[in-house]
Amino acid sequence: MSRYTPPRSPATDTKASLGPVNGFGALRSVLELASDETGFALGDLTVLSAQVDPYRLDTPAGHRDGRWVAGQLRRALKSSAAKIHWRGLHYAIVSQGAVRKPNGEPYLNNDDNWTWLVNNAGKSARWLGYIPFEKIIDNRNAPPIIHRKASVTPGAFVSIGLNVKIPDAADLTPTPFAEGFEPRQAFAFAIFGEKASLEDVLLPVARAKQADCYFPTGEISDTLIHRIAKDADDDGRPLVMFTVADCDPAGHQMTVSIGRKLQAFRDLLFPDLQFEVVPVALTVEQVRDL
Repeated sequence: MSRYTPPRSPATDTKASLGPVNGFGALRSVLELASDETGFALGDLTVLSAQVDPYRLDTPAGHRDGRWVAGQLRRALKSSAAKIHWRGLHYAIVSQGAVRKPNGEPYLNNDDNWTWLVNNAGKSARWLGYIPFEKIIDNRNAPPIIHRKASVTPGAFVSIGLNVKIPDAADLTPTPFAEGFEPRQAFAFAIFGEKASLEDVLLPVARAKQADCYFPTGEISDTLIHRIAKDADDDGRPLVMFTVADCDPAGHQMTVSIGRKLQAFRDLLFPDLQFEVVPVALTVEQVRDL
């Protein structure tokens, strides 16, 4: 069974090392350093397509588009605490009328501009730091099912064994007790299922193993992966992400995409994040054998 465990980059050993290198941002710097060390071209180190791989968005066009999206977001939101989903931002831009994209073309209410906003300009705005990931609401995917056991700090106390009849002070015998030793497994488990119909099969396993479940509609969104990365970083335990998807190119790509974006969040925001992505089904070997 193949596993995706990305190597740690020398640019992510400490938080201080996340600053620009060679004039580029954090993710582009990781790629530049890897290119210098290995001799591979940037294209050879690109996991996803250059248009969506977080490590390849740090370009002049990416910054131009990201700034444009940030400006549109500020106009659309009523307060600094407000959030919006991509479709809401799309209609907010269209409703202004006569809005032009950074390349000078009018922003029209059509599929081309919607796709450009979500898959191009919007990704640049988030991964390049022009808008926080939390500003965009994920209304397409079902909320995750969290089974993670909270970390409990053990406490200690002393009991003097009081009965209904209070004994003499000389007879009190202090007895030490401890509480709060709630066992937790060494890893934070999460399960990604490509289809909502997998819930009936995976939920019993998730409950037994204290694993969180994610059943998005189609490919998992950047918003949801950001939550997974942040929750794992807050938890402090290494994350093991199990993926269950079809044995086809799209199903295989989902595991790759999750791994790559978790790697990018580690290099960009959560340098202490440890994770592994394990495709458990449906693998080529399972199809061949079963």
